[in-house]
Amino acid sequence: MELGVLGPLRIHGTAAPSRRMTGLVLGVLALRPNTAVPVGRLTDWLWRGRPPASASSNLRTHVAELRGLIRTADGEGPSIEARQGRYTLRVTPDQLDALRFDVLFEEGRRELAAGRPEVAAGRLELAVGLWRGPVLDGLTVPDDLRHDVERLAAHRIEAIEDWIEARLALGRHAGLAAELDGLVTQYPLRERLWGQLMTSLYVGGRQAEALGAYRRLHALLDKELGVQPGPAIRDLHQRMLRGDPLSGPAVRLRTRPQQLPRDPLIFVGRDAELRALSTEPVSAISGTAGVGKTALALRWAHQAASSFPDGCLYADLRGFGPQPAQDPVAVLDGFLRSLGVEERPRELDELAARYRTELADRRLLVLLDNAESAEQVRPLLPGDSASRVVVTSRDSLAGLVAREGARRLDLDLLPMDTAIALLRRLIGARVDAEPTAARELAEQCARLPLALRVAAELAVSRRGPLSDLVAELGLETRKLDLLAAGGDPMTAVRAVFSWSYRQLPTPVADAFRLLGLHPGRDFDAYAAAALTGDADTLAALVGGHLLEEQDGRYRMHDLLRTYARELVTPSESDEATTRLIDHYVYAASLAMDVAVEYEKDRRPKVSPTTHAPTFADIDEANAWLDAERANLIAVAPVASARQVGQLSAILHRYLDNGAYYHEAQLLHACAARSAEPEARAAILCNLGVIFWRLDRPREALDRYLQALDTGDRSVAVRALNNIGLVDEHLGNYEQALGRFAEAARVADEVGDRPGRARALDNLGNVTEYLGRYEEALRHKEDALAIAREIGDVVGEASTLNNIGNVHERTADHHAALAHYRQALEIGRRIGHAEIEGHALDNVGSAYRNIGDHAKAVDHHRRAIDLARETDNNYLLARALNNFGETLRQQGSPAQAADAHREALDIAVTLRELLVQARAHDGIAHSARTSAEAREHWRQALAIYRQLNAPEATAVAACLADS
Repeated sequence: MELGVLGPLRIHGTAAPSRRMTGLVLGVLALRPNTAVPVGRLTDWLWRGRPPASASSNLRTHVAELRGLIRTADGEGPSIEARQGRYTLRVTPDQLDALRFDVLFEEGRRELAAGRPEVAAGRLELAVGLWRGPVLDGLTVPDDLRHDVERLAAHRIEAIEDWIEARLALGRHAGLAAELDGLVTQYPLRERLWGQLMTSLYVGGRQAEALGAYRRLHALLDKELGVQPGPAIRDLHQRMLRGDPLSGPAVRLRTRPQQLPRDPLIFVGRDAELRALSTEPVSAISGTAGVGKTALALRWAHQAASSFPDGCLYADLRGFGPQPAQDPVAVLDGFLRSLGVEERPRELDELAARYRTELADRRLLVLLDNAESAEQVRPLLPGDSASRVVVTSRDSLAGLVAREGARRLDLDLLPMDTAIALLRRLIGARVDAEPTAARELAEQCARLPLALRVAAELAVSRRGPLSDLVAELGLETRKLDLLAAGGDPMTAVRAVFSWSYRQLPTPVADAFRLLGLHPGRDFDAYAAAALTGDADTLAALVGGHLLEEQDGRYRMHDLLRTYARELVTPSESDEATTRLIDHYVYAASLAMDVAVEYEKDRRPKVSPTTHAPTFADIDEANAWLDAERANLIAVAPVASARQVGQLSAILHRYLDNGAYYHEAQLLHACAARSAEPEARAAILCNLGVIFWRLDRPREALDRYLQALDTGDRSVAVRALNNIGLVDEHLGNYEQALGRFAEAARVADEVGDRPGRARALDNLGNVTEYLGRYEEALRHKEDALAIAREIGDVVGEASTLNNIGNVHERTADHHAALAHYRQALEIGRRIGHAEIEGHALDNVGSAYRNIGDHAKAVDHHRRAIDLARETDNNYLLARALNNFGETLRQQGSPAQAADAHREALDIAVTLRELLVQARAHDGIAHSARTSAEAREHWRQALAIYRQLNAPEATAVAACLADS
């Protein structure tokens, strides 16, 4: 390791440079590796806002000395690059310990989450071992870089926690208790460490000491914060009190989202406002565009983050941008997803209630940026909890103040002294050399931070006197006749933008105009290249404060975006927007071909575009889809009928599998409105699937019927099959049989072999539910023959699973096992998680019925894990029921009842009646009292009779015998 900042500064393993300032230059650059830092900003950091006249010269001297110190014999080592008034430390993870730590930490965390603790322990041990002490120990880090130091320190303790968890998972308990006892002394408010200490003591046979550790934590939190331990620790405590066995790693604490965007690089003043934000549960920052509302909120949030141990949530509510404002339903669904809630309600009121419940005993910071109105914000408030909310908006949010008791902070223009200080931070010593010109520049920018940043960047790039620039801006102001605007600050912003835009080289100016057309919150370099034809201009726009960059994604401020759009001609706009959407269509098709390869031939073929990413594996493809999901939906309203129809067909499986129902509904509805007649029926079916998932079967049925009414015979089979599924779901089995039979007949007429196979398989399912097993087996075997004939491996595997179910009903368990194993092999071979999960669960049931409970438990657990990983709640509920039945037969009734209760909760959310009935039956068989058993058998019997299911006879007998 050639450079080290995780402890005292090191160069090639030796001590820091003898001159403190030289070491500080390297330390500052190393905290922002591979990032171009303007000279003015560096000198301001190094000399704490008061650089001497010789600062730039002194800095060059320090850099020259550092280049000699870090140079390696082969010339392949770190380097300091100087370009366009900026310095950049070019370094790789193998050359800088902080970068190497980040890589090892993320690798270890991924391996731990994937269930590979052995590999995780190795990575995390290496990561923790890189630390030699506090970051840049012995150097005074500039205030603006404290967040970088705190981020590394926070990740260090998280890496330690993950390393301990990996060792606990591997059963390496020896010595951990002593290590953890020291850590909870050092970090007394880290509840996860306390949970790990309790676990290591308990698993090591020291139950009394484990319970004593809980009492110590309880007393500490009560004294320091006036709160009790969180629910995960309380649950662990209860399990220890009962003497329950603990398996696997230490109990994980709930998900801790850390969603805050980056802390502003440059921030001055606003001390009174920062103090005011520290006092109220809900704060609303309002003010004109460009005044610095988001920057203030982010600066405060990063300073206060350590006070919120359960994490930080962030949402851009898009109240005043080119996209429609965010729907609170989508925001709440995303928040709950981030908090680890798997079964999420669908409607706004239920979502808000669940959100308030989740936050009731947590301490989170919630930042709601760019709100449109109080009505948009109100459902996102956490209720009576220790969490804090900060809202930013151009609106006054009067309703939030009046009804929710929010404290409103009206953010005014920067005071002149603060505006000058910001210019000094951005430009450097020239501000003090020309104080009059600096004041005039601040006035011309209306003392708005956004305008000041854009103007300052132009001043940095040009070496002439500030007074020349002030004169130029004055001419621009007069040209735009801003004096007649009554002093509106926005007119000053437009003058600065216009002035700055005209200084840009032609390719950069062209890119600026076209990038303003992007309808999303942010975008990557591929999308930028699709819009502009060239991504090389991005660096220049970022340097000029015309774009913001974070983690390889780019964002344009709303005001800049509005100005850029005003400069684009209609023909430019149409051509660029078409290129952008074609890019998203093609890139989405590439991603889906990797992520869901088995449906590759069913998706529409699209024309390639010039600039497109490549995906090495499923993880990369899904990561791109997740990152671009909002943009893929945002382009739908401005897409052509062809483009939006393609997006609907390409993305429907991704959105459905990921339970992104709100986004899917918007996309498919948009596609249906503009679709050509020949595409409309298929889109209506996609939309029906989403209403089905949203537990709105009547609306789903309406869309399927609309698709049927189009007369499109190629889609009629799918529509009829889906209508039959709705009838089946509602318990209308005879109607469902009629729909499926009609689907099979129409499929024969139009030559739709896959559709006929699906219809026959559905017929088999319903006849199975009705106890007509021979008929069910005949339908399913006909479906299997078709699937094999046409090479439909997905249909083949699904039907194999279903045939196995019929054999189980007739007690031919070895035949069932053989079919399930074939389905499992196909599911694994094609990477179909749903088929694999159902097959695993079915194999477990077959083993249970054969009498091999150990193999049954193993397969059920693997199915449950896969269901949780893929958010497949139907599979999860079904597997939990089967797991519960196996546990009961194995002699563990209490654990069986827990599994059935979880299955029941999920099934109620899904409104899956058969699964609910089976869960009630399982709870009754595992109940501790006869009264509890009778109550659950009564509920099971009512459902089975409603569905006319054959299980009703057995349940009625159990109820009579009880």
